[in-house]
Amino acid sequence: MKRRLNALLKRSVEPRLVELGFERSGRIFSAERSDVTWLIDLQSYHRLDGCLEFTINGGVYVPEVFGTYAGNPDFDSRSLPSCCVRARIGMLTEELRDHWWTLDAEDTSGDADTGAGVMGWIEDLLIPFLARFPNQDSIAEFLNEAEAGIRDHLDPRAETIRLSYAAIVHDRLASPERSARSMRHALASAENGPIQDIVESLVRALDVTAEAGGDSPP
Repeated sequence: MKRRLNALLKRSVEPRLVELGFERSGRIFSAERSDVTWLIDLQSYHRLDGCLEFTINGGVYVPEVFGTYAGNPDFDSRSLPSCCVRARIGMLTEELRDHWWTLDAEDTSGDADTGAGVMGWIEDLLIPFLARFPNQDSIAEFLNEAEAGIRDHLDPRAETIRLSYAAIVHDRLASPERSARSMRHALASAENGPIQDIVESLVRALDVTAEAGGDSPP
């Protein structure tokens, strides 16, 4: 089944993504855009009846952000968990419903149509989503001001983590005042919560003053 899935990707998904500037490594497709990297990742599992189900996830990777947040640069890698913003493709639809495709254990006749459908979803939904983030400035702006109607269906969903990521990105962009503002709001969001210690450690790592930046939003 894994060979069938890889063949489907190679036949129906890879050619178009290569045209769009992506490179493939295993089941991950990546595209360099200015100072960020767009990632498209495949997630799959085998059912007890032998069928294989899979879905598509996407994200925007900024070097060192996740590692800085985690307090360990070794945790940072060009992978979906290290992305500043991540989306499951089904959550980009109006229905906001997780979407999986199925490869039948015995019947291969639908593989071509499945592959075409997958690429259609990627091009109609995931590429426009990624295109919202051409650079680190756009990432920081989104993390600070994520729309209430969208942010709850994207990862990271926790406000504290989003604001912490924003502070790190602003720090990378040499914007200390904006970094301090984001960090102050992250601290307020984290107060008495389970990740307060992490956020306080991040303040020290970024060498910012939590009081800086005034009371205005980031």
